Amino acid sequence: MFCTHCGSRNGEYDRFCTSCGAKLEEMPPAGVNAPHNGTDEGSVDQIPSVQEPMQDATGDAESQVVTESASEPVQPEHSQPALPQPDVARSKPAQSEPDVTHDADEAGETDETDGEADDFDTIPLQSVADEVVEAVDEPAQDEPAQNTEAASIATDSTDSVANGKSKSRLSRRGVVLVVVAVVVLVAAVVAGVVTYRMELWGGRSLPRVSAGSSVSGRVPSARSVAKQLGDRGFKASRKQVFSGERKGAFLGYEGARGGERVRAGQRVVVRESAGPGVPSDTVGRQASVVAGELRGMGVPVRYKQVAVSKSGKIAPGSVVATYPEPGYGVTDTKTGIYVGVAVRSDAGLPADIVGRGVSDVKADLEAKGYTVKTEKRLSSKKYVGKVSGSVPGPGSKLSDGQTVTLYEGVDAKGAKQSYALKYSDLDNNALLAGSSTVVEGRWCANSGSCITLSSEEAGANVFRIKVTEGGSGKEDGIDDSVLVSCDVGQQFFCHADGDDYLLQGDTGAFELFPRRAYDGYWCGSSFIITNSVALQRCKAGVPVDNDLDSDYEDISGGEYRMMNYFMVAPVGTDLKALESKGYFDTDALKSASAQKSVDTSRPFLLYRDPKLYKTTTANVDGDSLGKNPFVPMHGDGGKNMVRMKPAPSDATAYYLVESTQPDWDTLADAKVKGVTNAKQGKPLNAALFSNIAGQYVYYQSGDGSLLTYLTVGKDGSFTGDLNVADLDHGASVATAPRIKMPFHGRFSSIEKNSLGGYDMQCDASSVVYKGEKEYKDSIGVIPCTTWHWYPPNTSFDSMTHGSDVITALEINLGTMDEDRTSWNTAILTNDGGAYNAYVPREE
Repeated sequence: MFCTHCGSRNGEYDRFCTSCGAKLEEMPPAGVNAPHNGTDEGSVDQIPSVQEPMQDATGDAESQVVTESASEPVQPEHSQPALPQPDVARSKPAQSEPDVTHDADEAGETDETDGEADDFDTIPLQSVADEVVEAVDEPAQDEPAQNTEAASIATDSTDSVANGKSKSRLSRRGVVLVVVAVVVLVAAVVAGVVTYRMELWGGRSLPRVSAGSSVSGRVPSARSVAKQLGDRGFKASRKQVFSGERKGAFLGYEGARGGERVRAGQRVVVRESAGPGVPSDTVGRQASVVAGELRGMGVPVRYKQVAVSKSGKIAPGSVVATYPEPGYGVTDTKTGIYVGVAVRSDAGLPADIVGRGVSDVKADLEAKGYTVKTEKRLSSKKYVGKVSGSVPGPGSKLSDGQTVTLYEGVDAKGAKQSYALKYSDLDNNALLAGSSTVVEGRWCANSGSCITLSSEEAGANVFRIKVTEGGSGKEDGIDDSVLVSCDVGQQFFCHADGDDYLLQGDTGAFELFPRRAYDGYWCGSSFIITNSVALQRCKAGVPVDNDLDSDYEDISGGEYRMMNYFMVAPVGTDLKALESKGYFDTDALKSASAQKSVDTSRPFLLYRDPKLYKTTTANVDGDSLGKNPFVPMHGDGGKNMVRMKPAPSDATAYYLVESTQPDWDTLADAKVKGVTNAKQGKPLNAALFSNIAGQYVYYQSGDGSLLTYLTVGKDGSFTGDLNVADLDHGASVATAPRIKMPFHGRFSSIEKNSLGGYDMQCDASSVVYKGEKEYKDSIGVIPCTTWHWYPPNTSFDSMTHGSDVITALEINLGTMDEDRTSWNTAILTNDGGAYNAYVPREE
């Protein structure tokens, strides 16, 4: 059957067109009345489709229709309801349809008219169906009765239309349901967006905090940002990062940006400025890469050529050393940062001697004509048994025949061996000295707090250790007290085997505490000595003199005070043994267990912090005399020492800074792509320094008990030591042990003066003094300012400070003759030092 809408052929039982979807209807040929005799011949199914191609008037199809029509009686017009003809119904209302009694010619005209109905193919079928339903429900009043078969046809047609309407209503209901579903979905989406923006789900946004600029002065603190995060339900922590911003400034979030959504309860790391410094991963990277990070530190940055072995593995252009050390902040913003850039050369002291075997490096240097000494120093695990440092520092330039000291790294076993001494007058028995230079160096905590332990020579192979930075400072007025590891007295070795000193144990650790701590106690502001020749004792809190009849134990009002105390843990220390021994406070151990573990691959020390103790004093009377609870000494006194606070953790440890600093100012500038070195003073004139290089001596006392040795190098550097006779034990100046307090520094410039000599400017930042503070001002070097070198027989009156030079020379020589106007040797003097005059030293 053919579709009346689009003309497509469909199956015999199809109700809707498979091409356009229109309802399929069968209509009788134009001009032929529907049969009503109850037979099937006039059924609707036998009526050809209106759109079916018509045959010629004489054709069989048309003849058949006419023949069948002629045998039936003619019916009145409108004798039955019009069958649904969508196109025809719209083009010609039912009442104006052509009369079915028309002949063939008229029928042909009707076909033409039906063909014109194609112009209305776009009329919706639903409207046609509605018209048909109306025609069925309301038949014309003058319409004659219809036969059963016609009624059946009408009923079928009506059911079909009704079914279509029912399906249409179902479609409308589906549309409504879809619309409702869409509305609900949209509402849910809107609600989701609103609640998401309200941060009721999906995490929370990090506060949009501008890192600001130190120029604008509006730099928020990392602490305040962390507090905001805590108030919003985040777990916030701060991480210090070196930068050019002020300390404590907010630098941003780590791994996230402001406004970014983060799961509630997630830990957020706030980057906090630690001020300018050298990142810990600087060494080993290319200088051109590092330069970008250091450029924003806000301090001068200088790049220097540092020699590395030609046969070594260090890549040229990589960073081999820095000042300050990697991971440490800048302490002098004027000096700023130095960066050593690797340059392959066999001249000088190669930077890559660190980590090599001591004997191999020693042999190489001696083959080049240098004098080499070795000393043991605590080191990290990777340097044990190898070179861990040197003096001058690795990478420095060397002058001909210069002496180089190599440091050999040692662990706990080597540290104890460094304390061992042998005395021929004691049957060669191996004893433990009270101190050792093995501990010398700078120790720093992750917080940036540092403690420096320096040594001074007190005799043959005997040194004294002092705190020159950090610790308790001037607390109790003994900040300069010598530190020892056991009860040394007039001799320099431990003599009480029964005491509880860590050095004598097998844990590998050892202590450092003031020697005066077990020598006496405090009486008000006075310190009372309690040795065998004690001259005083404390009575009712007041010092009183002793005599032969005095009861030395009749003491009242005295007290022991907690003073500097350190526990040193070399690599290989048995910390578990110390814990089981009860050395650490129980609460301190619990606190440490909640922190990051200490790095045992590096030597560290613990500083006993008085702030962690409720009580830092103890009464002294006759029964407690000699039992100081703050030091491990004298029998049961040591076993009753207060437990150590803090316990070891990464936060409480002071790690040894293994310095590999070259002599920076002797090094040539390195060319780094995209970098301009910070400006420095005038370049040194090595030729001029060669004219004054040599050894000098300055006598601060007439008897030779106090003098300073000074050596000026051809490169403008200088070294020396204050030499003091130790007269504490009644020895003469000639026989007393000499205590050496070393120092070193360098000159930044040299120029000829009008007197035939030279004027040198000292680099004050380069001067390092490792001696007792009470002698600091008497060495003639500090403050280090402008120096002058005068040739022999220079008039005192022409010198910048001629009268001071005369005074200095008279200390050693006595009063000069009034007519003496000059000196017969060269004189080296420092404007900053009072009454100093260095003269050439005679060997």
